[in-house]
Amino acid sequence: MDALIQSLVQANFAPERIAPQASMAQYTTLRIGGPAEVMVNIHSADEIAVALRAAKQADAPVTIIGNGSNLLVRDGGIRGLVLRISGGLNAIRREGDCLLVQARRWPPSPPSRGTRGFPAWPSWAASPAPSAAAC
Repeated sequence: MDALIQSLVQANFAPERIAPQASMAQYTTLRIGGPAEVMVNIHSADEIAVALRAAKQADAPVTIIGNGSNLLVRDGGIRGLVLRISGGLNAIRREGDCLLVQARRWPPSPPSRGTRGFPAWPSWAASPAPSAAAC
């Protein structure tokens, strides 16, 4: 576990974002489960790639979770690194040895008004969402 934490810190994760022995009960809908050996809340698609490289360097297994619904964690917890992805990330898929992640685009400003008072199609909606890949 120490090698994993050191690897995450070297990868520029702030120490306060790294949670050793995090109780998984507070991250599951049913409020049950043992601790994650190390957990990091992911805030961007790029952070997934960085965290996966750090786990590989520490030879630690990785478990990726979302908001915790449909998740049961055994009392013995989860070995290795748990990446908790919630909020702004909306698509994760594996292609061969790569993990592809796409982040949700959020409007930088309120939508403008179109004709007859209906909202116009905002320009941000047509632009691609940020994405990252970890191989």
